Amino acid sequence: MFVFCASVHHTGTQFTQKLFEDDLGYQITDKTPQEAGNSVNYFHRCHITDSVRTELKQWMNMDIPKIVPLRHPVEVAKSWKAREKKLSIMLRQWELLEEVVLPRNPMFLPVDHENRDVYFQVIREACDPNLATDWTPKGGKRVGSPHPAQLVVPDFTPEDIGLMLSISNMDWLTAIYPEPWLLLNGETAA
Repeated sequence: MFVFCASVHHTGTQFTQKLFEDDLGYQITDKTPQEAGNSVNYFHRCHITDSVRTELKQWMNMDIPKIVPLRHPVEVAKSWKAREKKLSIMLRQWELLEEVVLPRNPMFLPVDHENRDVYFQVIREACDPNLATDWTPKGGKRVGSPHPAQLVVPDFTPEDIGLMLSISNMDWLTAIYPEPWLLLNGETAA
């Protein structure tokens, strides 16, 4: 079995990888399925960036399970800001996910979603019936469920808010995370 994981930074990539690596003994590889063969189970992960767009398209066209871990975009943005990363780069990763990955119907794993077990079951059935989790963090931070009180972001600049509003216009993403996205001074944006 070969499993491919495509992700925006800080959405649960390490958590997803460790589900397969630690719990099921999958080998982490940079090889393609053709290069690796099928003697063992492999897991390949790729953060979605313009620099790997061609590679990403090739992976998305393969007939293998494709997983996209997700966290609420506001929580992801807070992670980026805490690391002093530009939210414009984060926005570009979400756009590439929508342009290149989404058309290939990946399986989503929203690690902080109240219905994450439903999403997880789909992945389990497609990949390995022995796949299991209690949602304990496996390398990153917590994987708890967001609620509006956690989504208050007083330190977002007007530019940050504009970028988040661009992401909130992605219908497929707001279908997974429909709650209000930004609560600023008691007002909801999006």
